[in-house]
Amino acid sequence: MNLTISVSATDYPEGVAYTLDREGASMCRFNDSGNMAAIGTTDGSILLMDIDTKGFACELVGHVAPVTSLSWEHGGRFLLSGSKDWNCILWDTHNSMGNAKEKVLRFASPVLSAAIYPGHSQTQIQMIVCCLSQYPYLITVERTPKGIWSEDRGFLVELEEGAVDITGSPEYAQTTACAYDKTGKYIFLGNAKGIVTVVENDTRKVICQFRPSGSASIRGFQFSPDNLLLAVNSADKNLRSYFLEKILASSATQTIEPDFKYFDSIDQNRWAQCVFSPNSKYFVGGSAAKNSHKIYIWEQETGALSKLLEIQKDNLLDLAWHPKLPILMSVSSAGTINIWTVKISENWSAFAPDFRELDENVEYEEMEDEFDMVCSLFYF
Repeated sequence: MNLTISVSATDYPEGVAYTLDREGASMCRFNDSGNMAAIGTTDGSILLMDIDTKGFACELVGHVAPVTSLSWEHGGRFLLSGSKDWNCILWDTHNSMGNAKEKVLRFASPVLSAAIYPGHSQTQIQMIVCCLSQYPYLITVERTPKGIWSEDRGFLVELEEGAVDITGSPEYAQTTACAYDKTGKYIFLGNAKGIVTVVENDTRKVICQFRPSGSASIRGFQFSPDNLLLAVNSADKNLRSYFLEKILASSATQTIEPDFKYFDSIDQNRWAQCVFSPNSKYFVGGSAAKNSHKIYIWEQETGALSKLLEIQKDNLLDLAWHPKLPILMSVSSAGTINIWTVKISENWSAFAPDFRELDENVEYEEMEDEFDMVCSLFYF
């Protein structure tokens, strides 16, 4: 009979379990299975971290400038990375021959954001890429029977014959963030003017545009695991989340008030990153304040602050939540990778019902004859 000897009263991280050091670490992403995490660095290398062994499994070398984007495909095999060296690289993390670099995509300016289609395929992969002062690209790479990847590249927005070239407008050339929703049916683009554009993936038509309250630049998107909520991280002091069906029902460009808003009412900090918990119960924001490493955990529905995690005074650069477990990973400007987990209280009484746990040391009073040895003498 197996008995549980550990008890946790919460389902969100409460403290740092262990740390890893890598100079220049700047961003992190878990794969969908949660057994591996990719760590991007400022020198261009990418580290694959094994969650089970709590160490680095290998290093992917290909970029020569800081990594700006990491995106896993659904199967957890292929990893797409973008960098300021004007390249995107598709990696095969299951390649046992030591050469994980599958395809290098070259662009005319630094890559700001890149996302891989959430579906799973070994031979065909779709991705979107946003570069500095360029229109967003929709790219499909396909592996031929000879093992060579062919490339089909075009602008994301499909234009009808005679239509106005909306991709020529500054709002498309200033795209700063891109993401697929969980189904891959819709593509979300954010620009430096604070406008979010929704494009249907199959038809490549613009479904709607909206502006979150405020005109700050869009820094990134996060979708809840159930694909009901969209969180928008802007360059202001608020994190906003919206019901996805509400956004898709809008038409002309308009300002949409968020269904949920999260902010730091005391320090009024900006945010480096935001994520949802695997069960969508919690919403997490990482503060971008200087000399601060704070992680705020709110209840998603009520907005009540459940926990504030804080450690050393190094800037928080990025964070990610494990896709299945209450584990957070955060990266600091000092190159420290922190793994946050729940605090486990050991229940030793599970071994013996009469076991009594002590809160503090107790001085034991020995009985007079407790340890005396009694010898019997036999005479023959």
